Amino acid sequence: MRKIKPLAEYNLWDHYLGVIRSAGDFSGRSTRSAFWGYYLFYYLFFIVWGVFCKMFGGIYTGALLAVYQLFFLLPTVALMFRRLHDTGRSGWYTLPIWVLLVLVLVVEAGLYSPYKSGITVIYILGFLAGIASLCLFVIMGFFKSGPGRNEYGPNPYGVPRPPRLDEISTVEI
Repeated sequence: MRKIKPLAEYNLWDHYLGVIRSAGDFSGRSTRSAFWGYYLFYYLFFIVWGVFCKMFGGIYTGALLAVYQLFFLLPTVALMFRRLHDTGRSGWYTLPIWVLLVLVLVVEAGLYSPYKSGITVIYILGFLAGIASLCLFVIMGFFKSGPGRNEYGPNPYGVPRPPRLDEISTVEI
């Protein structure tokens, strides 16, 4: 029987594996350390994969890098949702980024362009997606967990919420 470690004893590798195991779970909450552990190893492995693809991929390097990113798309999006839940925000906060990225792909593919060259539109949409991504990155990576339970579940750190003023009992002497 496998012993389960408490969350306080997790290292960054444990968090990375935990995010991979809970790839399809968009409910609940995730800690900042899970966020940072996942992204640390995600990018380390991406660099190693990129070097491998550059050495042996030839003309398929871009496709092989896309395969890596598609493989980790579900765990990444699920982690984003859970991390936003942990800060008391809905996972729908990611919607503007996805809309902007789809628009960039549509314009880049040449399916629609209001100009003769869609490059201006791609730059503008890409810039807006970058600003939105940066805002979400700051929220997910640096904002603390809300204390106690919120609408998305209990605090992953196991810290009880502080009592409200109407719950505090007084003792008269």
